[in-house]
Amino acid sequence: MTAYQDYLGRLPSGLDSHRDSLCKGSLIHMVLDDPDMKRRLWPHLPVELRFEPLPPVSAWVPEVQHLAMWSVMRDTLFSSDEEIAACSRELNARLFAKPLYRALMWVASPDLLLRGAAQRWGQFHRGSAVEVVDRKKSAEGESVEVRLSYPTNLFAPIHCLLFAGAVEAALYAAGARDPRHEIASSTPKQTMLRLRWR
Repeated sequence: MTAYQDYLGRLPSGLDSHRDSLCKGSLIHMVLDDPDMKRRLWPHLPVELRFEPLPPVSAWVPEVQHLAMWSVMRDTLFSSDEEIAACSRELNARLFAKPLYRALMWVASPDLLLRGAAQRWGQFHRGSAVEVVDRKKSAEGESVEVRLSYPTNLFAPIHCLLFAGAVEAALYAAGARDPRHEIASSTPKQTMLRLRWR
């Protein structure tokens, strides 16, 4: 079974599920504005995931379609989950460096970034939430646990890796050195992500 088929099978109404869960059009542009990515992905994308015409970067689009697009990417462009997480990290780093988002994401420190994590998530997503639940400092560095909450099966396990890559990119933009993640736990309604950095 492909990641795309698995994702659709988890959802109550396929691509029409969770209509109140939305993401910004900038997350679609993040992928489809990359000419090489689009060239390699386009032949594999179902028509309903091609976003033609592309929505404005500030428009709200269905999160399910966004995540389904990434599922197709996992099936066709990447041979491992680690590769797609690295891609998410790279594409999000490019997005956060753009003038429109630089002021939002390139803050003075990881501490400031984490204090505003819920608000920053809300700039890109509706119908799901992020909460910092634990934060630790030690001689080896810092760590944080972040809870991602969402409607049932909106985020499949592969999508939690995309989330991890995006958070790593945000921490790096805020000055964290060598951010790394692990999925501490995942259920149909929430994922706990543990991140460490120096």
